[in-house]
Amino acid sequence: MRQMRLPWLAAVVLCAGGCATSYQTEYYLFGGKVVDADSGEPIARAALYIAESEADFFKPPRVYAEEYSANDLPVAAFGARATFGRDAANRFLFLMADDNGHFQTIWRRDVIRHSFFPIAVMSPSPLRTISFAAGARGYSDRIVSVGSLNGGREFARNKDCARAEENLLAPIVLHKGGEWSIHPESIEVKLLMPRRPIAPSGKAGTVYQKAETAFRKKQWKEALALYDQALAAEPEQPLVWLFRLDTLWRLNRFNEALEEGKRYLDKYPHVGYAYTILSDCAYPLGDAELNRSYLIKAMQLDPEFWFAYVRLWQFDGQYSMLPEGWLPSAKVLK
Repeated sequence: MRQMRLPWLAAVVLCAGGCATSYQTEYYLFGGKVVDADSGEPIARAALYIAESEADFFKPPRVYAEEYSANDLPVAAFGARATFGRDAANRFLFLMADDNGHFQTIWRRDVIRHSFFPIAVMSPSPLRTISFAAGARGYSDRIVSVGSLNGGREFARNKDCARAEENLLAPIVLHKGGEWSIHPESIEVKLLMPRRPIAPSGKAGTVYQKAETAFRKKQWKEALALYDQALAAEPEQPLVWLFRLDTLWRLNRFNEALEEGKRYLDKYPHVGYAYTILSDCAYPLGDAELNRSYLIKAMQLDPEFWFAYVRLWQFDGQYSMLPEGWLPSAKVLK
């Protein structure tokens, strides 16, 4: 009996010394294309789900307690086992290839770390596998799992999604006919957090917070002046610069925002929300093609941002046409 109690007793002693759970977010940039198996030609607007493993497509997404208000906290969100257990998966994403079959997106990986004082668990290893489920009208679905990239090196690892290193994927090949349906879990929008560059600190951070307060109050001119002050303290800081572009749009300074936006994208080409802002600037100027191209990039790079989907579907209905049996676009994100 005494031996059977030892593991339980050891856990009590460790937790008495101090237990802590911390979350870490990593970002991985992926690019690739979807092609026809016979001709090798790209398949326009192929639909893709992304997950870390094939099994994750069919699991509910992990839920973190801090993503809910105290009054909206579900029962499943209490305790690390319920929020980050084996029965749940990292959130999977949905997006579509462009007219040339190309796609580029950033995968957000949420990892958990348990530490027991005085023993600290080491940082989790980088992402080593990724899976894509692809399909298109008239083609059979296919799930492709990738185990290593870049000559066998580990996946790129970066907490700042504005500077993620790209991992190029081999073409995903689809065969015509013989459709079958993939039915992953739908995605809860409230459980997803759009990817943004990290906020500034120090003097720039203090001014940035004031700018955010003015922005929330819709005091656009005051917010713009404060964003400028923050950028003077930390030039071209990606988050401050991004929200300055958003403020220019609110002030109807569309041409100025587009010009600044080109410089922004040259420096930070993988921030999906920037494309959303710039598409909104192109639309009132009547530049339909620029608006459409920016919406496609926004949908791919920031697929957690619901409005990028809606605007693209309204502008180009072909992007709402999914393979037979796949979740309708409006239901992919609840």
